[in-house]
Formats: sequence, C-alpha cells, structure tokens
Amino acid sequence: MSAKELADICDRSLATIYRRVQAMEDYNLLSEELARDSDGTQYNEYKSDLNEITISVDEGRLNVNIDIEKDTVDQFAELIEDLERSGEDDDPEGDE
Repeated sequence: MSAKELADICDRSLATIYRRVQAMEDYNLLSEELARDSDGTQYNEYKSDLNEITISVDEGRLNVNIDIEKDTVDQFAELIEDLERSGEDDDPEGDE
C-alpha cells in the first residue's frame, strides 16, 4: 500500500503518514518496496511484517511478544551483523 493510499484511508496528512511509517520501519514492522504505476512513475509501497502481537499479564507483570516475519536474506544479514558485533566484543582494543 502506498503512503498516499494510507493517508486517504487513515484521513491523515502525508507528513503524518511518513512519520508513522518511519517509526514502524525503525522497529522492523514494515518493509518498503519500490513500485511503478501504469505510466512508469515510481513510488514506495509498504507491507506489514508483523505476524502477531501477544500481550499478557502474569503476576502483575506485563509481557509483550511481537512476532515479525523476516525473509531468509534478512535473517542471514542479521546473523552476519550479530557475528561481526560479537567479534568486536571479543577484541576490546579494536585489533584484528
């Protein structure tokens, strides 16, 4: 769905939609893809990556579980980033 479509559906300004979209992208709740309309004009479309949110209260504690759908490429990229970060932690002086 495009930002314009979201603005129309939500009855909000494009600026508001773009702020909300950016916040949701920051939390990996949305994916952005480039699309083209019939005359070749390019625009961004947004897709929800959110599968499920579970909220529970247990012994006075609020628990929130967010299940996000990620494709294999994204999962692999995160694995590599985690490995690189763990390697940096092993070498506090930055020496290789």
